[in-house]
Amino acid sequence: MAKVVRSVGKDLKGVGVLKNLLTSEDPEVQAEAALALAEMENVEAVKPILDRLGQEPTERGRLARTY
Repeated sequence: MAKVVRSVGKDLKGVGVLKNLLTSEDPEVQAEAALALAEMENVEAVKPILDRLGQEPTERGRLARTY
C-alpha cells in the first residue's frame, strides 16, 4: 500500500495514510511507510524509524541511511 501511495505523489491524503501506517504494530508496514515518507521529503517525521532501519545490513538499511 505504501508503494502505491508513494507512486501517487505528495498528495496530502496519501501522506496522511502513510503517517497512520507508522503506528502499525507490524514493523514491515512501519518500515515501508517510513521509507515512502522519506522519499516524499518527510524525513524528520520518520527519523527514529530510519535510524533503526539504518542499522540493518541490507539494501533497506542502506536506503534508510541515505535519507
